[in-house]
Amino acid sequence: MPIAAVLETALYADDLDAAEAFYGGVLGLEKSPASETGMCSFAQAPLCC
Repeated sequence: MPIAAVLETALYADDLDAAEAFYGGVLGLEKSPASETGMCSFAQAPLCC
């Protein structure tokens, strides 16, 4: 069966501020609310709800 979609992925970064600047600023991904200190997440599709 071929892969239909990717639900989520995780990347680890030593410099969270630089990672946020790259994924949010350079790639233009929308930042999701952080669930824990030291983490950030980005939505590939527009956030809903």
